[in-house]
Amino acid sequence: MLEEDYYLQDVWVRGEVTNYTQAPSGHRYFSLKDERATLGCVLFRGSGGYVPPLRNGMAIVAHGRFSVFEQRGAYQFYVDAVEAAGIGELHLRFEELKARLEAEGLFAAERKRVLPPCPAVVGVVTSASAAALRDILRTLRLRCPLTRVVVAPTLVQGEGAAEQVAAALDALNAHGQADVVIVARGGGSLEELWAFNEEVVARAIARSAIPVVTGVGHETDFTIADFVADYRASTPTAAASAVVPDASAWREALAETHERLTFLVAQRLQGEGERLRVRAAHPIGAAARRRRAALARAAAGPRIGTTPGASAWRRAAAARAQPPADARPWVRGGAAAARRRAGDERPPGLARRWPHGPRRGRQLRGDCGPASGASDCRRGGSVTSGRSQTWRGEQPEQRRQARGGS
Repeated sequence: MLEEDYYLQDVWVRGEVTNYTQAPSGHRYFSLKDERATLGCVLFRGSGGYVPPLRNGMAIVAHGRFSVFEQRGAYQFYVDAVEAAGIGELHLRFEELKARLEAEGLFAAERKRVLPPCPAVVGVVTSASAAALRDILRTLRLRCPLTRVVVAPTLVQGEGAAEQVAAALDALNAHGQADVVIVARGGGSLEELWAFNEEVVARAIARSAIPVVTGVGHETDFTIADFVADYRASTPTAAASAVVPDASAWREALAETHERLTFLVAQRLQGEGERLRVRAAHPIGAAARRRRAALARAAAGPRIGTTPGASAWRRAAAARAQPPADARPWVRGGAAAARRRAGDERPPGLARRWPHGPRRGRQLRGDCGPASGASDCRRGGSVTSGRSQTWRGEQPEQRRQARGGS
């Protein structure tokens, strides 16, 4: 009947393009709408002449005919010519509001807040019966099961939806438990998403004390709420993934850290065990042996010098080189004990050099006569043996005469 009506086969329709899609076959499907109605349209590939690039929000004048699409039982407009008519009303309103809010600084990057790395509570503003809510809950449960969710149900399209979305955001802020808020809804046409292009929603997001993440529509859909939000996700599922960490990644990181620590501890224990085995086999280390050998050499000292200072130095060095006598039970008897009982305090080196002991020393001191120089020693002089001469404690003039008068 529609096809038989002459007037319905040659029609011009003016409207705004929405729900525009292009199939792989090249056919284009869209709707033309005004403030009162929406008309489904199809533009087949190769129909008519030049067709300007179409996009949502574009105002056009289309020529075509009406017919019935029998598979759906609905009538639609088959387009064969298109002329651009400027910007559509909804798109014009969108651009005007966007320019005004951007001038106020609501889109500025410095306003964007950093999302919490691991929120304990996530608030969700969406329809209670929407598929978007089920996607968000499933994603949160899989990624971070310990996260609590607080849902503020609201309309997401139609009359009064924008006011309800703003009220739900204010309610979550008043509740005060959410660490981050997701504002989401599934995909749709420009008019179906229009609630998120209203100024009241943009203002509510801007005054929120809690960071806001939007997941409205699909990847190609942009709303005013996306520009004001702290983070824009392409879909509701992507928004849920953005607000919580992946617990599986944590488990992998913990397993890797545990394996590394286990290896380091085992390596350290192996090294310390090897050191203990070496020390058990060699109680005195090489460094300690070198130190004791050096002290022993210093204790032996020069064999000839007999000044009191040299003797004291050697005794101190010998004491450092040897542990106390009471700690050395193996030297409590024998020759060492005999020397101590006889009053011989000489180090072992001098004892070997002077084998006759203190008795011979007293005999030598008794044999010292005037010719021996003992009187010179008592007056503070000394007796020093050279290669061919003996020097006593004479005055400087006498020493010069002995040298030949020089």
